[in-house]
Amino acid sequence: MPLLSLSWLGLGHTAASPWLLLLLVGASCLLAYILPQVYAVFENSRRLRRFPQPPTRNWLFGHLGLIQSSEEGLLYIQSLSRTFRDVCCWWVGPWHPVIRIFHPAFIKPVILAPASVAPKDRVFYRFLKPWLGDGLLLSTGDKWSRHRHMLTPAFHFNILKPYVKIFNDSTNIMHAKWQRLASQGSARLDMFEHISLMTLDSLQKCVFSFDSNCQEMNMARLCPMRTSEQRLTPSCLEATTPRPVGSPGSCTTWRSTRNTRSAAGRRCGSS
Repeated sequence: MPLLSLSWLGLGHTAASPWLLLLLVGASCLLAYILPQVYAVFENSRRLRRFPQPPTRNWLFGHLGLIQSSEEGLLYIQSLSRTFRDVCCWWVGPWHPVIRIFHPAFIKPVILAPASVAPKDRVFYRFLKPWLGDGLLLSTGDKWSRHRHMLTPAFHFNILKPYVKIFNDSTNIMHAKWQRLASQGSARLDMFEHISLMTLDSLQKCVFSFDSNCQEMNMARLCPMRTSEQRLTPSCLEATTPRPVGSPGSCTTWRSTRNTRSAAGRRCGSS
């Protein structure tokens, strides 16, 4: 394979093989892809400097790890809302910004904006897609708009108004249970269990008009009750559906077959 001259690069009469030229072309393509990305990140960072920002941990992690899933994390978020009042910029690493909006006047335009104007973040939502599928929570674009327009009338204020009293009654039951537990000396409460029972109580009253008094139970009692119930599978429904007498699978045919088999068994045993 003949050697190619690189004199056009200012390297004199240095000769190189086609593999070196291929490496040079690959490096040029890589730079052509990276440089616009770096410029876009820099330009985006420059624009986001208009938003107030709390102190970061360092340049590499940004604000990552400052908010914990605890009471201290909630208090820190409250301090951010009191300090910045409307909005602040939050950095997850050196290049992923998150705009935290606190004031309802700023949140409303974002919620009411079409999907093309306010797209969903793919970095966080893509981890939920294998479990939740491409439904209303994770879908985007025209599909999200169609599903949202179909679902919005079901949650109109006029439709939810009759259920407000039920929600309040379920919440009052939960508060009364908290007061009773606090008077008995309970210093800690499992909020997830109590709120889950309150949600279950509200759903049963609103959807089925059934008062199960489930808030006075605990999750340990409800789980065995749920697993002990027989599931109405298609095979179960087919087995419990009455059929005409004499037809295959009817009760009379099954009883006669069972009696015939038992009689045959007795004859075989006696013989």
